[in-house]
Amino acid sequence: MSVWQEVGDGCYRRRYERYDLNVGVVRGSEGLLLFDTRGSPVQGEELRHELIELDPRAVRHVVNSHWHFDHVLGNQCFTGSWRWGHPGLNDMFERHADALTRARAYDAKLDPELVDLELTLPNHSVPDRAVVDLGDRAVELLHHGRGHTGHDLVAHAREARVVFAGDLLEESAPPSYGDDCFPIAWPNTVAALLDATNTETTIVPGHGDVMTTPEARAQVEAIKGVADVIRALHAAAEPAAHALDAADRWPFPADLLHNAIHRGYEELDGTAQ
Repeated sequence: MSVWQEVGDGCYRRRYERYDLNVGVVRGSEGLLLFDTRGSPVQGEELRHELIELDPRAVRHVVNSHWHFDHVLGNQCFTGSWRWGHPGLNDMFERHADALTRARAYDAKLDPELVDLELTLPNHSVPDRAVVDLGDRAVELLHHGRGHTGHDLVAHAREARVVFAGDLLEESAPPSYGDDCFPIAWPNTVAALLDATNTETTIVPGHGDVMTTPEARAQVEAIKGVADVIRALHAAAEPAAHALDAADRWPFPADLLHNAIHRGYEELDGTAQ
């Protein structure tokens, strides 16, 4: 059973068995900031009740790390809050009419949980940077660049030396290269995230256990390895369909990298959106 874990002064995470997902909370004198809201109204309502165990005060701010359903479809349970996200998040829902079909395809158990869904997107935009004032502390929201998606947003609670990194980093599995990823830009984005943190910072990834800075930098090197192999294959005019044949060159299992290769080629060709 998941419980609230304090990962820094006034900063908490709850690791859910379903999707192995992390939700983050920062407590301030004027209420709570919630980082991600889970994957359905049913899951969001469960989270809302579990937050009362931690602090009965209102959630004043919700931050969505990116548009994938497991991080954002609980938003409607926190409609009294300011909802923060990169503008690309809203754009993706506008561009993908099949977003909920994708979610159901990933998890067939979602069907009954989405019956009462009212798609509730961020209403405060963070193109690059914003600071959320919680009274006695501030949380800095930053878009360091493209990576897991084109609009990943992270939350730095600097006084507590905690950063909520979303799916730019994962601990319990290799990083997820979906059909909206940017594998060439990704390593520089995560390197920028780490350069903006203290070496003693606790990193809460989107999925899995918390990470230290050295652990995160090791993952950056692996992500960079993926980008380097894609660049080399592209420069050699190797067809994307054949690129997986270089299995011994990949730092992650090759069968997880189909999207990475195709998206990486699109990035290098200047056609990735």
